Amino acid sequence: MNGGRPRQCIEAINYPEYGAECQSGDRFTSENYYLGDRTPPTGDIITPAPGQIQTNPTVTIQGTAQDNLTGLKSAKILANYSGDWHTISPEYSTPNFEYQWDMCAAGVPDGPVALYLLLVDVAGNINYDYPGFRYFTKQASCDTPPVSCVPETGDIAIFDEENYAGACKVLDLGDFPSSYYFSPVLDNQISSIKLGDLTQVTLYSSSSYSGRKEILAHSDPNLLDNRIGSNTISSMRVGIISTPDIPSQVYPQDNDVLTDVDSIDLTVSPSSGNQEFQFELISSTKSTRSAWTDSLTWNIGSLEPNQY
Repeated sequence: MNGGRPRQCIEAINYPEYGAECQSGDRFTSENYYLGDRTPPTGDIITPAPGQIQTNPTVTIQGTAQDNLTGLKSAKILANYSGDWHTISPEYSTPNFEYQWDMCAAGVPDGPVALYLLLVDVAGNINYDYPGFRYFTKQASCDTPPVSCVPETGDIAIFDEENYAGACKVLDLGDFPSSYYFSPVLDNQISSIKLGDLTQVTLYSSSSYSGRKEILAHSDPNLLDNRIGSNTISSMRVGIISTPDIPSQVYPQDNDVLTDVDSIDLTVSPSSGNQEFQFELISSTKSTRSAWTDSLTWNIGSLEPNQY
């Protein structure tokens, strides 16, 4: 019975269904003293299989552990990656256990990953033989899925890559005096802008609405060819598009007669709702437009004789 030795009291505690009798002091009848449990627990890892290629960033680790004397105290799963061993699981005391390990959340790079079980029994014995030891290979992408930034009416979405890609942020109506409000998009990192319906944005190359300035009334997948350029924006104002008042022409007036040596400045009056202007000069032979400008004047120099 019991391997030829008296029943230990720790066994009576752990297995009361077999009775409460035990030999106090764990001594044999010959008075030889039983030194107690010196046998470490055993266990194994069932999955993943050794050498497995893991293409899913979450790996299922199943294991078993047992101790036939004092009983199992704890089983933990350890993994080696990036040159170090890491405890990756909670502590188990049951003979069968399973753990879902998110390798991306743990920061595991692609490449070989080693596993083994750290097993301890109630008597304090530790299995130092790396039970369940195995390698598998991680080949699973940890790229963060692109965040969908879709502006609604009165909103804009800013992106740090062309074609509305990369890190992004939706901004609603209002003033944004610094790039602090753009996070996670960084200062001077806006490459494309998507506008919601009836929305316009005034862009500035410096904080506090200073530096170069440009107004967008339409989405732009690449700011590189714009006046303000790509990766230059540090502040902005987002507003609703309204119909501006038509400015009045100040000079020259209708039917003014000018000579071909006069230097002419086309001039309009200030008007509500206008932030930029574009002048157009039309004759019987040609049509010329100015660039968009916030100036009320366009210098066209002298003109050939004609009606304009």
